[in-house]
Amino acid sequence: MTRGRVCLRPPSVRAGLTALATIIAILLPVAVWAAPAPVATIEIEGVINPVTLRLVGLAIDRAQAERAQALVILLDTPGGLERSMRAIVQRMMNAEVPVVVFVAPTGARAASAGVFITMAGHVAAMAPATNIGAASPVSVGGGGTDKTMMKKVENDAAAFIRTVAIERGRNADWGEKAVRQAVAVTEREALKLNVIDLVADSLPDLLGKIDGRTIQAAEGPRDPRHQGRARPPDRDRLPRPVPERDHRPQRGLRPDDARHAGPLLRAVEPRRDPAGHHRRDLADPGVLRLPEPADQLRWSPADPLRHRAAGGGDQDR
Repeated sequence: MTRGRVCLRPPSVRAGLTALATIIAILLPVAVWAAPAPVATIEIEGVINPVTLRLVGLAIDRAQAERAQALVILLDTPGGLERSMRAIVQRMMNAEVPVVVFVAPTGARAASAGVFITMAGHVAAMAPATNIGAASPVSVGGGGTDKTMMKKVENDAAAFIRTVAIERGRNADWGEKAVRQAVAVTEREALKLNVIDLVADSLPDLLGKIDGRTIQAAEGPRDPRHQGRARPPDRDRLPRPVPERDHRPQRGLRPDDARHAGPLLRAVEPRRDPAGHHRRDLADPGVLRLPEPADQLRWSPADPLRHRAAGGGDQDR
């Protein structure tokens, strides 16, 4: 008669294996949690225009494709075109990845169109010594605009900023004042008025303050856990945007007037010669000229992806 043999591990061995399995089961999720996808960043500096729209759209698409924890937009703008601003806000409101707008660095501003973009962020933050506001619409096309049309434009902008603010749980009344009365505030005042969510000294400080915050994105609640890591998008994999030339008159959202467009964007208006005849320096009235693509973007592989207006800030022209 053949007898089978049953080998039993000593109790100490079985207990050790059980303990090891328990430790692995506990530590494996921790290891996965400790290495989340990084936070993508994009820097927008200058006038808001179709190039900006293209760049933001590409950044959102890539952040979603790579399942980034969040996309941080570092913003410093005097304003820009309403059509481009609205399209950017629409992309942000429907983004599956949380979009954090950070008005930075120190001394930066989110004026006019920048107000809408800031208030549309899932998280809105500002650096010290920055300001936000003055969102009254102005005409940058050829010719004047009658009072009725300007009132329609103002009411439209006021309704838009109210619905954006309400959707994000921010101060809709202040947003409407920024449009109708061109009010502007500092970062501390904006925080007190519930225009923004927080003030941060730097990008690492911002990441630390939003770490673990539950954010309601388009696809559902998100809980960014980045442990202070920010990754600039790989410029080799993000195509360079080509400006879309639009020959329709557009409305601008600027703190003052069209002269603040700077060298990136120029509204060509008709002028009169000494004899009283209309003359056009470059093109028909209302045509918006953009420089060649090489002049519009300056890339820096070591920094967050940059979009800068050629020549920098506002210049009287």
